[in-house]
Parts: sequence; C-alpha cells; structure tokens
Amino acid sequence: MVKSQILEDLKKVAAELGYKSNDIVLSISKNPRFGDYSTNIALQLAKQKLESGKHSAKEVANQILKKLGKPDYLKKAEVAGGGFINFFIKPESLADDLEEILKSGSDFGKSNINKDKKARVEFVSANPTGPLHFGNGRGGPLGDSLASVLEFSGFEVLREYLNNDKGNQVKELVKLCLLRQG
Repeated sequence: MVKSQILEDLKKVAAELGYKSNDIVLSISKNPRFGDYSTNIALQLAKQKLESGKHSAKEVANQILKKLGKPDYLKKAEVAGGGFINFFIKPESLADDLEEILKSGSDFGKSNINKDKKARVEFVSANPTGPLHFGNGRGGPLGDSLASVLEFSGFEVLREYLNNDKGNQVKELVKLCLLRQG
C-alpha cells in the first residue's frame, strides 16, 4: 500500500540522514491542494541535534526530499509551510492499491477485514401519526446501502425491516385525545 510505502521510505531516509525517527505521523490531507498525504516529520527531526549542528525544519524537509528522490508511486512531493512535506500520489498507484484491496477478500470485491463480525441494520417505515413527506422514503435506500457497505467489508449482515404498527399507535393516540377532551 502507498501509505505504508511512504512511511517505510521516510524511516529509511531519516536513518540515512542520521536522525532517530520513531513515530512518524502521515496524515490524509484535508485539502487536495496539499496532496494526498502530509507529514510533519521534518518538524520532529529538526529538534534533534546532529554532529553538524541544528537545522531548521524547512532545511530538514528539503534534505528528506532530496534523499527520497522520486519514487515511482509519487507524482510529486513538496515542502510546505514551515517544514511540512506534502505527497501527491500517482492515480495509477492508487488504482493498484484499490485492486489489491478488492482481491484481498475470499470473493472478488469482498473484504475479510471484519470476518466473523455481525451487524444488524433496521429499515424503518414512515411514522403513521405524522405527515408523509419525501424524507420518509429515504430510510429503505439508506439502510440497504449501509447494509451493502457492511457486507462488502466482511460483516455478516442481518437486515430487518420494521413496519410501524399503525393500529396500536393510532389507537393509543385516539385514546389520549379522547381522555383530554372528556
């Protein structure tokens, strides 16, 4: 996977540059302008003293990128702000990862990540005591979609469609209204 490859390469580069890197944080970027992943490893490493003296985070980030080169899974990598490194992944690499994920299950297109786990999804019908509106029709499709996603990730899914019992609800509502009037 691309993320694990980036982490592995960052550890290797940091060690080659003489830094100790234990906990490298590689985050998914919230904004696509900042790439697919970003890391603050240069900020962490800049705090360490080397024999040649201390370096700024931006200098450390540039050293890392120079040493890293251009791996085949990256479209580009760049230093941003005060030493953050942004990674832009090649679409082909992401497609390869997706294909690997899809093939990892026992059936093509299914994952074993949640094997031996169970989930129950309830589909609810409209409230018979309220006005019927478009929102009442979304429970079924949303519930079915959620159940399908859970099945895809390996869950054994029990689907339940609950019909509101109009009779009892309306009967109780009528009783309540009659008690208030009388």
